[in-house]
Amino acid sequence: VLGQEGKYTLIRDNKNREAWILTSELSSTPSSREENPKLKAQVQELTLKLNRVDSDWQQRTNEIQRRSKQAEQQSSELLEQNSQLKRELEMTKNKNRDLEAMLDANKREIAIQWFIYGGSVLGVGLLIGLVLPHILPRRKRRDSW
Repeated sequence: VLGQEGKYTLIRDNKNREAWILTSELSSTPSSREENPKLKAQVQELTLKLNRVDSDWQQRTNEIQRRSKQAEQQSSELLEQNSQLKRELEMTKNKNRDLEAMLDANKREIAIQWFIYGGSVLGVGLLIGLVLPHILPRRKRRDSW
């Protein structure tokens, strides 16, 4: 802008040409010819950034998917191991019940044996106590008075 008279403004362009233009036609924003290369550079820069973000996103997504598969595999392995341990626990409980039943049966047998031994001793004792006096004659006592 070189000068202004009324509604007109004297301007000079980048090729050193001078002209009078209506002031209302002037704008403070640069022309599209000047802005276009800047905008193209900005578009290229943003495209590169977007590609980097997309690449990072893909890497993160792949990592999350890999971890998810790994977690699913570990989960299935743990579930299988848990079911196997439950089966082993059930078998151990059954064996324990069987062993307790055998122990109880052995205790009953031992108790019965002791009752039989005790009954035998009692029977022999009674037999000896009752029969022996009849077999052996009694001594007659002499009174020393």
